[in-house]
Amino acid sequence: MPPTCKRQHAAGAYQKVKARAKARSAAVTLAGQDIGGLPPIADRVRRGRADRDLNPACLTAVRWAIFSGQHQFVYLIASTNEAALA
Repeated sequence: MPPTCKRQHAAGAYQKVKARAKARSAAVTLAGQDIGGLPPIADRVRRGRADRDLNPACLTAVRWAIFSGQHQFVYLIASTNEAALA
């Protein structure tokens, strides 16, 4: 086999190996991202309040992060209702 044909053959084989590795990596990534469905809502009244106003939920998360010592610095970034709806 001439050297040019050998290089082309090797390049083609390498591309096939790369394609298989890419497909395998994509499959592993997809499997790792599949965490299942959402659990049923335990407290519909509380969920309704959170849907209308996230402020209490956000403050609870911020307080937990501060008081548990999980984070030294906590940033709560929010917007006005008008800006959020625009």
